[in-house]
Amino acid sequence: MSKKLIGVLLLALAAATVVGMVIKNEGYWTIYNYIVVVLSAVCGIVLVGSK
Repeated sequence: MSKKLIGVLLLALAAATVVGMVIKNEGYWTIYNYIVVVLSAVCGIVLVGSK
């Protein structure tokens, strides 16, 4: 996973946040929160492990 892909994932999360603000669905936010936690952990590991 490259730093460019991490940037794209962050932009996708920003877009998903806007979508969530528009649809205002509690179920959406629950799923979104789990996705954010998993992606943050994976991206953090990749960035710490990269040279």
